[in-house]
Amino acid sequence: MKPTKHIALMAGWIALALAPAHAQTAPAGSRSVTVAASEKPLMLPEFTVNTTADRGYRAANSISATRIETSIAELPFSISAFTEQFIADIGARELFDVVRYSAGVNSGSSEYLAGNANFSIRGFKQYPQHDGFYESTRGNIYVDTASIERVEVVKGPASLLFGAISPGGTVNYITKHAQAKPFTTIGLRAGSLNFHRATLDINRPLVADTVLMRFNAAYEQGYQLVDGQDTRTTIINPTVTWKLSPRLSARVNFQWFQRDESPPAFPRPQMQIGTPASIVGALNNPGYPGAASLLQGRLFQEPGFGSNGADPGALGYYPFFASTASTLADTDRRYIDLKTFSAELHATLSDNWKSRFNFNYNRAFVEEILTGGTSVIIPPPNSLVFANGAWSVAPGWAALTTQQQIDAGLAFARQLLSDPKSVTQSQNGTPSPAVQSHGPLDAWQKNNTRSLQWEVVGNVKLAGVIVRPLVGLFYDESGSQTWVVQNSGNAASPNFRTWDLNPTSPTFYINRSSSAFQSAALTRLATSNHAWTSNQAAYGIVNARFFDERFLVTGGARYNRSQSQTTNYIAAAGANPVGRGFKTDYTSPQVGVGYKLLPSLMLYASYSTSYVLPSTPFLQTIQTVNGALTSVPTTQAEPTTSKGYEVGVKTNFLDGRVSSTFSAFKIKQENVVQTVTQIINGLSLASSKSEGLELETNISVINNLQLFLSGSIINAYNSREPAGYGYYLNQPPVMHIRVLGNVWARYNFTQSPLKGLWVGAGVNYNGRQPMAAQNRDLYAAPYRLWNSVIGYDFNLQKSKVSVTLNGENLTNADYSPAPQVRGFPRRALLSISTTF
Repeated sequence: MKPTKHIALMAGWIALALAPAHAQTAPAGSRSVTVAASEKPLMLPEFTVNTTADRGYRAANSISATRIETSIAELPFSISAFTEQFIADIGARELFDVVRYSAGVNSGSSEYLAGNANFSIRGFKQYPQHDGFYESTRGNIYVDTASIERVEVVKGPASLLFGAISPGGTVNYITKHAQAKPFTTIGLRAGSLNFHRATLDINRPLVADTVLMRFNAAYEQGYQLVDGQDTRTTIINPTVTWKLSPRLSARVNFQWFQRDESPPAFPRPQMQIGTPASIVGALNNPGYPGAASLLQGRLFQEPGFGSNGADPGALGYYPFFASTASTLADTDRRYIDLKTFSAELHATLSDNWKSRFNFNYNRAFVEEILTGGTSVIIPPPNSLVFANGAWSVAPGWAALTTQQQIDAGLAFARQLLSDPKSVTQSQNGTPSPAVQSHGPLDAWQKNNTRSLQWEVVGNVKLAGVIVRPLVGLFYDESGSQTWVVQNSGNAASPNFRTWDLNPTSPTFYINRSSSAFQSAALTRLATSNHAWTSNQAAYGIVNARFFDERFLVTGGARYNRSQSQTTNYIAAAGANPVGRGFKTDYTSPQVGVGYKLLPSLMLYASYSTSYVLPSTPFLQTIQTVNGALTSVPTTQAEPTTSKGYEVGVKTNFLDGRVSSTFSAFKIKQENVVQTVTQIINGLSLASSKSEGLELETNISVINNLQLFLSGSIINAYNSREPAGYGYYLNQPPVMHIRVLGNVWARYNFTQSPLKGLWVGAGVNYNGRQPMAAQNRDLYAAPYRLWNSVIGYDFNLQKSKVSVTLNGENLTNADYSPAPQVRGFPRRALLSISTTF
């Protein structure tokens, strides 16, 4: 649909929305829905959340669950909300530092061109939104807390509100906006691993009560996690609010995030059982070709099908590679540049109706120049011989049958699972090599997303029922271009010299010198494509309160139409580079009901749905064409859809001092497109499920003690797999952690001489996590992160000063928040800030 048609459609919706407002001035004798003068006046709901009602860690209201400000205690859904004070106390720098405290949320990051701001929510991966805007999987991929005022996590399928998103839920971070009262805050932080950071927050009314401006900025020298690492981050975030009239206001907001890492802290290398011949070739052959897996696709095959990718030889981290060592060259680089501009127009149409129009534009660019690899290839014991300065395949190994070699490799893999340090097995009396191929690569991805959104909300009362209807229209389009160039790993297009990471091996070799990598001439264009998607939607939501506001209903539906088109610029000769266009539509209903047994105790139940576009728009079957087996596109794939069911209890005792949410849920996702290998590739459908229990509690019974607790037990798994993929049935997603638990507490000293002093402490518990989809037996061990803070707040003349000392990962636990992400060692951070 063209933009002009959208504008015309919006005009029609506006006319319909204004009709009830004009009806309130109807002639005498007509039935009115306005509140009588003797009754308590209805408050017109806001499109923005008012944080003045927050008390410490207690967030009173939420904007993310219904797109208007609503009390969290009265929402029949699971919502986590983290206040500005909580974010500051835990010393959060990135969005994940905050959302990890939400029940059922852990890292879903894979880093490579994908950023680190993506999360596993109830077992499903999802990227975040800001101020209600979802900017595709390429938008908010790195998020710093410098511009964040609050973070909210909406649980369960929520396409009614946010369109095409995963069913676990979504993270919506709310940025800082201009305020009427002037202030300036300056912050400095420094600590372990050569870290330092400066922040600036200036709020000034340019024209009193009319034009308000706020400017946030930050500069950071990041942690040096690996040898030689240099990471520099810059954040700039100006925002202006202009009250054009008593009933009309505008807000513009610009966010710029830039990060330059050289070299980046690439993931620690994981082990893989390799074929001895390929290891010898990687060390000695011209071009230094990559080593091959011994076990991948050789086991667990169903009759009649080819490889399903299962690889029990994909194992944990190589234990003898130093935790601070880098697998990259000194000149390797990752560069991130993210820009977002948004504008809002708020209009009060009448005493009972309000409208908002939004525009959002996002531009993202990520480039990585890399020479390293992620896998360390390990030979089975006694499969190699070292003589005359070089490795060769042992005659005893060459004499084995193929099946005997596979059995020996599988036995070694099982040994490494139980005892990773047994990798030091010798090769016929010589310490074993551990090789890593180094293929040079330059990859970048560009993304542009633009969105338009219009909404009208009302607040009316009729026959004792309070109704808050909201209707809206939405349009977005996103284009993403990906380009990857690398070498082929042969004599004509060589990789760099293979490293042997075992320091006791006679061929041990590591060279991170820049000069070793400057002669590369990248020859093979591996990826060059452009993906375009667009969505148009109309939606309506109703919040209603019955029986003296004891019975609450929130529900609605969203009609969404989506299109996509992919262009492959390196398509096979004679093939059309422009893929078949894809178009689909889906209506996503959602309803939640709550009943207050007591004013501060509510039972609730909800049903919700969501969808995403399928990974491949057309299903394929394997057919015989001109006498040859061929993968032929058949029917258009349906949207990947999900249904979620949730029941729970919410408490809000002692005026919110004891608030909690306990929920039980079940989510089922259908129409997951999956590649099936049967001589050649076909496409079939799979399903997944997630079910579990979650608890979040915020306790502040006494004024100087605040306590936050959360925990979850969630089973997420593949519930149906196509023929040939039985190996993956009932497996959890790689990023999913079944058991999570979090505690954070703050205590303020209120009596002299300790008045102004406060302390905080907490722990994040992460149960075991699957590390590789292709090896269902490989799990990372559980870990606990103990954190603490001590702070002192005081006044210096007219300025408020705060000094804090944060200790993070106090026990120096060795962990990774996700399989492709490095964890942080023990560190201390000293911060000082002043507000005047």
